[in-house]
Amino acid sequence: MVQARGVPRPRVILSLLLVQTMFGTLPLSAQTAMRWIPPVGMTTLRALGAAVVLGVLAGRRLARVAPRDFGWLVLFTFLGIVGNQLLFLAGLARTTQINASVLITTIPVFTVAFALLLRRESGSAWKLGGVGVGLAGALLLARVERFDLSDRVVAGNLMVIANSSLWSLYLVLARPVLQRVPPLVMLAWMFLLGAAVLLP
Repeated sequence: MVQARGVPRPRVILSLLLVQTMFGTLPLSAQTAMRWIPPVGMTTLRALGAAVVLGVLAGRRLARVAPRDFGWLVLFTFLGIVGNQLLFLAGLARTTQINASVLITTIPVFTVAFALLLRRESGSAWKLGGVGVGLAGALLLARVERFDLSDRVVAGNLMVIANSSLWSLYLVLARPVLQRVPPLVMLAWMFLLGAAVLLP
């Protein structure tokens, strides 16, 4: 079967659906796990586990990263692993599952904003409209009317928003680097570096 240009393959669509399913259930599963494991401990365990698995899968390809890209990997480790995951789990421990689910829907908004500010994308009414429709749908599904605005969750809410902004910036900055560094190698290095930072 000939694949039309610009049309995602079914495997890509299924992969994205699986990722979003895991992403959507993370507030529930993580908050449950944090009854026994604190946020820093959980972030460290996630980074260690991923570093081992991805490091083994990447194998010798880890040595093929050009020196000019290694600085990017260090930055991506902070944005996508250490800062992002620590802020999300620490924020989730201080807010509600509903709040976290609603606030992570700001990721597309931050992503578009960073892409426009850094001139990585050109703005259009269709793009902005699409983000608005997607955000409205996510808020509806997350039952935004149950969003908690009390003072006790402000710190947690701000941490989740900061997490979303770091992840969005990572998405925008990583795209051109991914044309030179294979995704598996990039992720393996990010988790290896992240584990090294978090372990102490």
